[in-house]
Amino acid sequence: MKVIAPLDQLGFGRYQIEKELGSGGMGIVYQAFDRERGIRVALKALKNMDAVNIYRLKNEFRQLADISHGNLVSLFELVCDDDCWFFTMELVEGQTFDAFVELRDSGDHSPDASKYRTVPLKPPSRFGSDTGLRLVAGTDMLPDVQCDVVRLRSVLRQLAEGLHTLHQAGKLHRDVKPSNVMVTADGRVVVLDFGLASDSYLSRSRIEADLEAIGGRLFGTPAYVSPEQAIGEEIAEASDWYSLGSMLFEALTGSLPFEGTILEILRQKGQSQAPAPSDRVRGVPEDIDLLCQALLRRDPGDRPEGSEILGFLSGALRSLPPASARSRSLRPHAEIFVGRDEHIEKLQDAVAALKVVKPVVALVHGSSGIGKSALANHFTDNLSANGQAVVLRGRCYERESVPHKAFDNVIDALSRYMQGLPTESAAELLPRNVHALARQFPVLRSVPAVAQARVPRYLATDPHVLQQQAYDALKDLLLRITDHQALVIQIDDLQWGDADSARLLLHVAGAPNPPPILWVCVYRRGDTETSGFLKRVLAKDGFEHSHVDVRDIPVDPLTAKEAEHLTQQLLCEFPNASELMTRTIVAEAEGVPFFIAELTRHSHMWTTDAPMPVARLSLDDVIMERVGRMSFEARKLLDVLAVAGRPLEQNVALRAASLHPGDHSALLSLSAARLVRTRGVRRTDPAEVYHDRVRETLVARMDHYSKREYHRRIAEAI
Repeated sequence: MKVIAPLDQLGFGRYQIEKELGSGGMGIVYQAFDRERGIRVALKALKNMDAVNIYRLKNEFRQLADISHGNLVSLFELVCDDDCWFFTMELVEGQTFDAFVELRDSGDHSPDASKYRTVPLKPPSRFGSDTGLRLVAGTDMLPDVQCDVVRLRSVLRQLAEGLHTLHQAGKLHRDVKPSNVMVTADGRVVVLDFGLASDSYLSRSRIEADLEAIGGRLFGTPAYVSPEQAIGEEIAEASDWYSLGSMLFEALTGSLPFEGTILEILRQKGQSQAPAPSDRVRGVPEDIDLLCQALLRRDPGDRPEGSEILGFLSGALRSLPPASARSRSLRPHAEIFVGRDEHIEKLQDAVAALKVVKPVVALVHGSSGIGKSALANHFTDNLSANGQAVVLRGRCYERESVPHKAFDNVIDALSRYMQGLPTESAAELLPRNVHALARQFPVLRSVPAVAQARVPRYLATDPHVLQQQAYDALKDLLLRITDHQALVIQIDDLQWGDADSARLLLHVAGAPNPPPILWVCVYRRGDTETSGFLKRVLAKDGFEHSHVDVRDIPVDPLTAKEAEHLTQQLLCEFPNASELMTRTIVAEAEGVPFFIAELTRHSHMWTTDAPMPVARLSLDDVIMERVGRMSFEARKLLDVLAVAGRPLEQNVALRAASLHPGDHSALLSLSAARLVRTRGVRRTDPAEVYHDRVRETLVARMDHYSKREYHRRIAEAI
């Protein structure tokens, strides 16, 4: 287990450490200067480089890798540098949520201070709140509300928007509390610390598996967690909303709904309904009191949904549905998947070919938004659900600099698979040089069988020898798994793979004795000439030279019939959806599933009391509606890339948009909105508009003067 060096001894390559900002149980956060981009960032590094902490750090970064919103902290890069793991994020300076909303002068808000006495709050170790003071009512009246209600209103909607955006992306925070919410000097709310973030629905079995994977309890802060989260039941978005309710109650009353020891708090949450804030203090606005009560309903199915909360806070909804009207299931709806019968058949044939002892590589490729990942996920989900194969699913992330990045996520999945086996069974799978493999992929040390394996008398010290031993060990380990079960490894976004990943893949899939694995390789077609990984494995001396059975599976636009079926499925919940609306969406989307989904979402924005005017259903309008939600800076950058009509270096594009060349925020928000795509994280890496249709729509709406001005700026920036 490697322990991080003192502050004055740290060296993180391009990052110059300036000072320590804070420390938690797992990591330390520093302020650092990014020499390449010329900006200050926050850098979160691990205290101890053990398997559990590395797994948690990677999970924290990857949960937010595809999400960008003004009320969620922006994560930049995940890095492994000389066995030190860290990631960088935006530097957020301001106050915590509770400090921002507290009364500046409580004496001015109390009609008669003599009726109150101050008592210390219980220490944080007992119920998870910061030590401070609260008012206790005298015998004849309740104390006044304990926060600045004006300030509370100013941040509450932003906080709800951040959480709703997270949930819409299919993620949970699981540790919503005052210290994880910052308010900047200009009033911007930022949700921080995604160390416990996860998928938006977790069954009991998944929670138990996660607990085992990280080696400890994983239920957040007892004072703020929901009743179902506290006892390890299935959780969904409603759990985060309960935590927000606890924060709101504490801000209004100066105390939490339930107090006592940790066990007492958790027991009360499971047995009792939380009181209303107005039962503890006077002066609570009626709407905030009602919202807090709704968020703290004991049954998660009775709590309001994110869209209802935002509608209530904006005034669009006058009331929240009563508890008796809810009782919905926590399970999310299954993803809608239609068509692609020919592709599924080809993938099934590839699985059948594994009966011959030879690896099969299925190359699933297509343009952005065409549905290639959805196809691969649908296929491997069915294989796993039907018990036809062990499926190890991984993905390359653009903003990561880690060794063997195409395999890192796969090895995480492999470690979870082995943890689910009896220790004796897992031990039977271990190859001779498992310690070399665990050194290359430290997360494997979290597998009990690996941790307990005997260390050989002589361990290689030469890096090249160690790497070769690790490669051989992984090949042997996978071969042993295939002796008992069919094995499928799916890797998404392979265009971001690195050279070491290409060498490892060709080694494992090549002679001698390649394990009979179906490799489902998913990548963006337009990057075959720019990705070093793809050029290496697709070359004549790549898979073809290794005598691998390669199956080419191009993913193109849906047929008209498939597009119509998908549109009908997406519109089935809307009673006013007409046949004309379906035909209009199919014609506008031109067979691209991403555009079909966006057009149906756009139609849902209209009231269900009246049919949407089909004349208003235009992909151009959908694109401009999404552009309109971007910041002024992001829109300028998007215009620059649209006028350029080809990829531009990121620093050139930023300079042409009059933005700082090191500015991440505009690019991140555009990328998350699928308006722009990038090919790397360096300033010299290219960026371009996500789809030709987006570019054409933007340019068509510009006047001649604007286009000339952008061309001039681009030329000067180059």
